[in-house]
Amino acid sequence: MQITTAGHDNGNEESRPNDRRKSLQPGFISCIRYIDMHTYTESRKSKRVKARLRVNGKSNGIFFSDFTRDVGLGGIGVETPTIIEEGTKVELFLHLPNEKEPLIMNGRVVWSKAKDIREKSSSNVVIGIQFQDVSSEHQDKLHKYIKAQNIDS
Repeated sequence: MQITTAGHDNGNEESRPNDRRKSLQPGFISCIRYIDMHTYTESRKSKRVKARLRVNGKSNGIFFSDFTRDVGLGGIGVETPTIIEEGTKVELFLHLPNEKEPLIMNGRVVWSKAKDIREKSSSNVVIGIQFQDVSSEHQDKLHKYIKAQNIDS
């Protein structure tokens, strides 16, 4: 099977206008989106729940104060106007409801992408941060929070 870019002839005689039109059909695009989302979710080791929690962080002299998009035992998604490159290590201060002190953890940015411009928000970037070296006490607090969110939803 050969995949060509719609509207471009890759020099192969088998590339025909009808083949290109097929690649533009909604079902084809939906299939690609499904594959991308399936691959994305399968790469996670733990489930995430949607959550808007205050998170403060610092890395290389850069400080940020933003909100999470989702939370899991393995990491968080953060909506931010601050661009932080993949691979960057960060120190996080995650504020859970009903906790007096934030959970202080280290993490690493594992992905970064621009948000859909149709979303109404001052944040134009979403970053995925994977937790590293989380204490068992903080893991327990995260687990209880996530479990409560699953029950409530």
